[in-house]
Amino acid sequence: MRGEAVLLTGTVPSAHCRDEICGLVDEELRGRRVHCDVTVADASSPDQAEDLA
Repeated sequence: MRGEAVLLTGTVPSAHCRDEICGLVDEELRGRRVHCDVTVADASSPDQAEDLA
């Protein structure tokens, strides 16, 4: 709880997963303010070398 709202944080592998989790929390906590601050992790391999210079 953050004041009058529920703060949901974390990292998930896809936008679909984030939307599903945020939707479930909204349903379960109907009537409360929910801030869904869930991040989508980019787990794909890089398409080029990283420049460390």
